[in-house]
Amino acid sequence: MVKNLGDNLVYYGQKIFDLIWVSLLWVVGSIPIITVGTSTTALYYAVHRAWVEDKGYITDKFWSSYKQNLKQGICLWIMIVAISIIIHLDCSVIMAFTDSQAGGTITAFYYLISLLLLGVFAYMFASLSRYEMPIGWFIKIGCYMAVRYFGRTLLLIGILSVSLWLITYIPLMILVVPGIAVLLSEKILEPVLVRYEPKEDE
Repeated sequence: MVKNLGDNLVYYGQKIFDLIWVSLLWVVGSIPIITVGTSTTALYYAVHRAWVEDKGYITDKFWSSYKQNLKQGICLWIMIVAISIIIHLDCSVIMAFTDSQAGGTITAFYYLISLLLLGVFAYMFASLSRYEMPIGWFIKIGCYMAVRYFGRTLLLIGILSVSLWLITYIPLMILVVPGIAVLLSEKILEPVLVRYEPKEDE
């Protein structure tokens, strides 16, 4: 019994360390800035394969996915940044040329769109971690899943919003929050992604 307890402590201790370690890998992989999307894709893949399924090592899974999805991850991330800049500029222009009430209403609408895009992005990068498709299809599938599974999308938005808030106001949380956020998101995303996996006879 004592031995089993010791083994369990070692096992779960390793699991906790892996979450912290994969968060650090995500930070390192995101340093060039344009690779944030690639690093996020690798983070999801590593957590799903090595942490949840216990298939391989966190570091190996992270870097193998990182290399495989480097180009598409960069392209998707650049598109995300461009869309975010456009939304921000639109809000600024609207606030400058409308009265406070109308401007506030339209700005609130833009913020809601921004939150919905968080869900779209989550589906996009999770899909990139396991599917091989032209980049346009990742955008389509991200939008489709975000609307089709709107309840799950709301949960994803909540997780990602809280994670961004924690990292913004408590910077040291970046050392652990990415891994935890992806682990929680994985529970929401996987039941959806599995439905669209090609069957063996296909």
